[in-house]
Amino acid sequence: MRDKQAKSKKRTYFGESIAKPLVQWLNTVDVRAHFDVFKVFDSSARYYSSGSSGRRILKDRANAALSEFKFAPLIEGINEAWDIRWIPSAPHDLDAALSEGRIDTARVIDGEAVYQWLKLAELGLLPRLKRCAYPKCRKFFFAKFTHASFHSVKCRDAEAKENTIRRENRRAYERRYYRENLSKA
Repeated sequence: MRDKQAKSKKRTYFGESIAKPLVQWLNTVDVRAHFDVFKVFDSSARYYSSGSSGRRILKDRANAALSEFKFAPLIEGINEAWDIRWIPSAPHDLDAALSEGRIDTARVIDGEAVYQWLKLAELGLLPRLKRCAYPKCRKFFFAKFTHASFHSVKCRDAEAKENTIRRENRRAYERRYYRENLSKA
């Protein structure tokens, strides 16, 4: 009985539940329509690979892009510890503001994405928010492990089949392995 329960339970990884809505949003939006949000994400991606002076510049750019977003706290529950969620702020009369065109619905959704991104940044998990390395895919995904480059086995296998350099390296390895280990038998 215990083995059946263990097999049916899906393993989750730290940060995966936080990143899931952000990854879904990133894979469904048009980049050009949400350029200001992608400026923030792009700055963070380059931040980890740059030197200290480059990091200072990228930090300033990210702060400038983030200054466009405003958030307000929303208390969802009061127990011993309060359950507070930060949401993109909007006028108190949100329905009227939307119908009158004073606020854009895309802006509120962008704010949610930026909030999820900031939560990942606080936890140090931004380097695990990646794009699939397969050129025909390029989907965003949350890497369960830092060395992951593809969002699925299907993309990894397709890249391996199409990449001639990788195929040649693999063939050379197989020949060498056969020569050193199997041909003597």
